[in-house]
Amino acid sequence: MRALKRPAVYILSLAVLTFSAGGAAAHEWSTYVNSSYGVRLSYPSSVFDFERASARGDGEIYRSRDGDAQLLIGVVPNSEGLSPRSYQRSLAHNSYPGAEIDYAPVGNNWTVLSGERGPTMFYEKVFFRCQGAMIGSFAMLYPVAERATYDPIIERMEDSFRIGSEACSQLG
Repeated sequence: MRALKRPAVYILSLAVLTFSAGGAAAHEWSTYVNSSYGVRLSYPSSVFDFERASARGDGEIYRSRDGDAQLLIGVVPNSEGLSPRSYQRSLAHNSYPGAEIDYAPVGNNWTVLSGERGPTMFYEKVFFRCQGAMIGSFAMLYPVAERATYDPIIERMEDSFRIGSEACSQLG
């Protein structure tokens, strides 16, 4: 991924997801680790397969085995100097236009945006690191009809998500 004028997640298309999954514990889990940026995220590897990495090595995209669901993990410079609240507004406007937002907390160095757009549910967790100069996020799209199934998966992923200070050395 490269420095973008819009949030990095815009590359994800909102897809209708048809994957039917069991509870979080029923899945095999793996951990995505990017040691250059200090990123760690556990994800259900029995649901998602690696699709591709960014050319710069600062993120990866995973797709469900049926090809419909997507998971994005990445880090981008905060070249516009956005705050967590302004980044959240930018995400809603640029990545999820017309969505019905149902969860949007904001902290000092993080934000979450979750909601529905048509039959698709989205969840995005964002951390700001390096005095706000770096933004790390993961986003997942899943069917609204499967929310009761996917919410425990999202919760486990969110609990495991970390961005270390290694990201700061990449600002050079």
